[in-house]
Formats: sequence, C-alpha cells, structure tokens
Amino acid sequence: MGLKPLVMATALFCRLTSHRRFTVAAAAASTASMAERLYRPHRVQPALFAGSFDRSWLHDDFVRIVDAFSSPGADPPPMDDAPVSIPDSIRDVLRTEMEGVYSFNVFDGAFVDMFNEEVGNFYAVSEERDIPVRRPNSMNNYGVILNEIGMR
Repeated sequence: MGLKPLVMATALFCRLTSHRRFTVAAAAASTASMAERLYRPHRVQPALFAGSFDRSWLHDDFVRIVDAFSSPGADPPPMDDAPVSIPDSIRDVLRTEMEGVYSFNVFDGAFVDMFNEEVGNFYAVSEERDIPVRRPNSMNNYGVILNEIGMR
C-alpha cells in the first residue's frame, strides 16, 4: 500500500469524524432547546430560571468559608502542593473526611428543597409529556443537564 491511499483515507476519516461531531453537537443543541421549550410552562420554581443567583441560597457556613479566604490579610493560595492553612474562624464548619479532605455545607436548606422540587417536577413532566432528556453521560440512566431545561 502506497502513502497516497493512506493519506487519502486519513483525510476522509478526519472529514467524517468532524462531520459526526458537528451532527452530534447540533442534535444535542436541538434536544436541549426542545426540552427547555416544552418544560417552560410546567416550571414550579420560577426563581431558579431567572438567570441570576440569589446569595441567600448559600449556606451560612459556605459564606463564612468564602469570607475567610477572601478577606484582606488572608493567606494567598499556595503556588505548589503545599497544604493550605485553615483559618481558626472556620474550623467548626469543616468536617474532616480524611487527612487534607474536608466537606462543608454549600446550599441553604430552603434552596435544596426548592431545587429538589423542581428537578422532581421535571422528571414527572418529562415522563408524562415525552420531553427528551439528555443524561450527563452515556453511562448514566439518571440525572439531567440543568442548562437544557433552562437553569443557567
């Protein structure tokens, strides 16, 4: 086999692959806009679709953590793999899961309830009305891409 057929086959493969990627992206965008359009009249929590984030949805613990690391005089983040020093003012809101791994509350309970109600409603409506739902990945039969139903 000469070099010319190999080059031609590679060029054809690249063209087909590029076309397939474009086709998949276009189909995904079409599904997303259709899902958003079909679900819009069934929304139960309009604030989630307003296009802005209400700071009151953040848990007080998270606000304390952000403030501790962004206040004047806070240590800048290390530029290497050195451990970050945890300010004493937030140690009580961090749960140590293992050495160097912490968990903490991010969202307020009212926001979590509102969010869960909306997602539960979307699942029910999408099943009842055959609204297309794209999953976060092909290995997952659950979940929803929130942007595709209008949460941004």
